[in-house]
Amino acid sequence: FFFLMIRRPPRSTQSRSSAASDVYKRQIQKMIGEERDYQNEGDVLVDKLMELSESPNWQFQHSVASGSVNYFSMPVESEGDLILAKGVGIIESDPETICQYIFDPQLKKESDPMFIEAQDLVTIQENMKIIRQVYSGKFPVSSRDFVLLYVKKYKDGKLMCVGKSVEDEFFPPVDGIVRGEIEIAGWVFEPQDANKVKATFIFRVDVKGWVPKTIVNWGASMQIEVICLLYTS
Repeated sequence: FFFLMIRRPPRSTQSRSSAASDVYKRQIQKMIGEERDYQNEGDVLVDKLMELSESPNWQFQHSVASGSVNYFSMPVESEGDLILAKGVGIIESDPETICQYIFDPQLKKESDPMFIEAQDLVTIQENMKIIRQVYSGKFPVSSRDFVLLYVKKYKDGKLMCVGKSVEDEFFPPVDGIVRGEIEIAGWVFEPQDANKVKATFIFRVDVKGWVPKTIVNWGASMQIEVICLLYTS
């Protein structure tokens, strides 16, 4: 998942419409804070990502990039047959640089032709926000969007960047676009020796609507190619 930072213009150049938009965003942020404890949800999400990354229940599937990136899956006891998947690779860089590379919206557009845009909807606190991503569809499949709680946090020396779908009355579905669901999608960046980072990507996504589950799972397994791109960059 990727996001686009929307910077406010200087106060002296704000138009009435942009100032009104800022007021609206602050009102929404206040109301959301009163209705839901997103900070606690974010902490739970980070803990879940850490737990999954360290779980012994992953089953090896195959390697790519000459064995430099490994792909795993894990059985999930829930409705449907969508896979929980994990990709792991070693990258020559540092966590912050990799994170910046991954979440650059322009790079996302270049690497994913179906990606349209990403928006910051509300900032809960520093490094915690609600974002929206939009992807184009190809006939007969409709376009999809996702509204996510996104968290960036260091824990036990590892950089965690993780998101999950949230349902909130302030962010209703958009006509003509199917609202998908991301159960979890996150990166764990663990520094290694000699300026190297162990990058782990974990995800489980339900695009909803009419799409065969086999196609969804195939697409999910291809997400490990993101690590391959990082490995070869």
